[in-house]
Amino acid sequence: LAAGDAPAAEVAAAAAAAIPRHPSDYVLAGRAAQAMLAQSDPRAVKLVSRALALNPASSPAHQLAARVLARSQRPTQALVEYGLALAGARDVRPLLDELLAAFPAPADAARGMPVDPLPAARILRFLETPERRAIALAYAQRVAESSPHRAAAHSLLARVALAQQRFDLALPAATRAHELAPTAKWRVAGWETMR
Repeated sequence: LAAGDAPAAEVAAAAAAAIPRHPSDYVLAGRAAQAMLAQSDPRAVKLVSRALALNPASSPAHQLAARVLARSQRPTQALVEYGLALAGARDVRPLLDELLAAFPAPADAARGMPVDPLPAARILRFLETPERRAIALAYAQRVAESSPHRAAAHSLLARVALAQQRFDLALPAATRAHELAPTAKWRVAGWETMR
């Protein structure tokens, strides 16, 4: 099962034979689900669920779940799964590319990303390109709205809005961040820059 170039049908068959011997192996279940999904095998759904039950923090399993849900015309649930996958992903770039290909509208894409400011800061680095500016702003707004009492969330919005010269959003966000965590850094970044 380790060979990445094996045909999906062979991987699925090998996994189906190996799973009874290794019932608690979530990687095996995920690999089998991926192979079955490539073949549009309906058994993939059950294996994705199994992989998530065995390891609820598995980013690849959440990504597979998002793909299954998106194919099943369940976009709201797919967006939740993309958000969970992104929150735990080591490399967010390919996952972001997949999410944005499936959900290109800024508001939709923003709903498919985690609202915690820590992963949001990593994700925003990949969104601050000219073609993704609207998505970056929608996402930063969602993070700030979801965490009204966290200075880091408002600082993200202030930074993104300021970079896009959206002073109408940047100033209130910087003000709120300063209220929540008054520092000299925010006085300079949040006030002096926007006067």
